[in-house]
Amino acid sequence: MLVPDTNRPWSLPVLVDNLEDEPLIRKRMERISSRHAQAIVDSVQELRDLGLVKVALAEVRINGEPPRFKLYVLNGEEAFFGFYPVFKHNVTLGGEPQAIYDMGGKDAELFHFAVSDGGDSTSGQFVNQSRMWFDNMWTTVAREIP
Repeated sequence: MLVPDTNRPWSLPVLVDNLEDEPLIRKRMERISSRHAQAIVDSVQELRDLGLVKVALAEVRINGEPPRFKLYVLNGEEAFFGFYPVFKHNVTLGGEPQAIYDMGGKDAELFHFAVSDGGDSTSGQFVNQSRMWFDNMWTTVAREIP
């Protein structure tokens, strides 16, 4: 799993007033993404521990890009993809309400693609390209979480 590096400035989410990066927003996002990533890792390990799958592995690395979309590639056979919509809302930062432009991960509509639709189909090509993109990011610019 690739998650964004919250130690680097982001272009989104940002404060509405000045469209600038805010470290408190990144700290908030780190809590949210860590919670979700750990839930996925725990679920994958539980599938293995219960004997429901023979092999199950989940790893997490960080990269320098803020999230723009959600992409799941399952066993190199299926992909689910959706863009994060940007919306304005208020959050508490440093004990004060702040208006931010945030990304709606929960609101991302996911589209399904499958290799079983045919390797030459748009769907099959999307799965293959998504896997290649992920593997490329993983082996080049992604790094272990310190």
